Amino acid sequence: MVAVRLRFVTWSQTGQRSQRFVWELCKWPKGESFEWMFVCWLLDEVGMWWKVFPSKRAALTYFRQAPEAVMTRRSSIHADGVEMRAS
Repeated sequence: MVAVRLRFVTWSQTGQRSQRFVWELCKWPKGESFEWMFVCWLLDEVGMWWKVFPSKRAALTYFRQAPEAVMTRRSSIHADGVEMRAS
């Protein structure tokens, strides 16, 4: 796995305390190309989750969104068809 970009994010849901996250945009070797991944590392809890993207462009578009857009849309499968897995 090769890290391409990192971003520190603080986010809170309404009525809850803020939590800290590190967002990582990385590429994972897959055959002779790469699989692009967005990884969200939870700093105040144990865990992380990730999404796989078909291209660098799609991954960068997701990475550049506001924390509210990324964190509130988190579910097992997004409407945009991009796979998300949790550990």
